[in-house]
Amino acid sequence: MLKRDAVRRMLDARLLLVLDGDGSAEDLVRDAMDAGVGAVEIAVGDEAAAVAAVVQSNSDVAVVAGAVMAAAQAWDAVEAGAHIVSATPLDAEIAAVCEAADVATVAVVAAMEDVPQALALRPDFLRLPAELVQNVTAGTPVIIDAPMPADPPPGAVLAVSLRSLDARSPEELRANLSELIVPTTN
Repeated sequence: MLKRDAVRRMLDARLLLVLDGDGSAEDLVRDAMDAGVGAVEIAVGDEAAAVAAVVQSNSDVAVVAGAVMAAAQAWDAVEAGAHIVSATPLDAEIAAVCEAADVATVAVVAAMEDVPQALALRPDFLRLPAELVQNVTAGTPVIIDAPMPADPPPGAVLAVSLRSLDARSPEELRANLSELIVPTTN
């Protein structure tokens, strides 16, 4: 998937499902796709095997490698096929790896004072807690950690944790996700 296609898929779906639950990533992604999710985040941790497995089995979902904290992790995620790298924090080395590989980036920030430094690296998305979103006026699309504020900026993407959905079956996951997904209007 090309970088522009991964970015578009995330913007169109308006929901990023963070796969932090138990179970097979491939099964969870299949259920999420059935509910209309266009992007999932998989924790990279010490290896990128889960990213590779999801990328190989699902061509219609943008795969975000999450919690990348070093350039080596970013490189492993890119080699595994990640379409987007989410970095905490995004630094110049991680940004360079993603730029060289033509992979989208998400700069994760927790405080307003981190926003200017993150934006200086020109990420494709800025991810922040809901309470900060009204203070950010950058032209960069935002990913907002759940819950979505009452008046989100246009094009905002909601990041929701699989654990927070507390789904006990694929059907329940689809129902919970369906309630969160807002159709786009073009």
